[in-house]
Amino acid sequence: MSNIFENQKFVVANFKQSGDLEFFRQWIKTFKEEIKNLDLKINIVLCPSFIYLDMFHKEFESLEKNQKRNIFIGSQNVSSKQNLENTGEVGASFLKDFINFSIIGHSERKENADEVYEKYKRCMENQIIPITCFYENKKVYELENCIFAYEDPKSISKEGVFAEKNFNEIVQIVNDLKPLFENKTVLYGGSVKPDNIQSILDLEFFNGVLVGRTSLDAKSFSEIVKIVNSYSSEA
Repeated sequence: MSNIFENQKFVVANFKQSGDLEFFRQWIKTFKEEIKNLDLKINIVLCPSFIYLDMFHKEFESLEKNQKRNIFIGSQNVSSKQNLENTGEVGASFLKDFINFSIIGHSERKENADEVYEKYKRCMENQIIPITCFYENKKVYELENCIFAYEDPKSISKEGVFAEKNFNEIVQIVNDLKPLFENKTVLYGGSVKPDNIQSILDLEFFNGVLVGRTSLDAKSFSEIVKIVNSYSSEA
């Protein structure tokens, strides 16, 4: 099956368990201001906590049409359960009214391959595009109609400390992934920030990035968006 996202670039914001109502009001205001004059050539996916999905959905519906079509809302997770007797779970059938994408299998959740596959199926059943995270479980390459996100748990920033890989390490990752993910949309995750985004793009393998802690700074996240957008415009 062909890649439904062929030649498209993505910048995904994973806000994790961060922020409150006032924080996100200010974040959205700053982000909108930063990109208001930007001719978006890439796709932006914003993934706040479940309770803020409706807020994000409404806030970005008000954008101008030419920008709105490139900005999407996603969830950080989705229930793998199919039946209704699961107190506290948030099912794909609920989420589909608010989101287009969902992160599944993030390394912080320490889920096995079977659990991730069930979440993938729930997304497919509800027309939600999975952003499927992987590290050691490269067997996910067999999945179709999804975005993949490579993330080494050792490279994910903790408490503001970045543990980014050096250029040679990322080159080796690309060499390992190329045979498995040919014609697939693959993002890079793990301590992504404005200082290293250009090096990641220059490898000409990754179709964008999954941004964690840096997402919390609206201006830094906007800078990443601008760099990726500029790169896409030149391509």
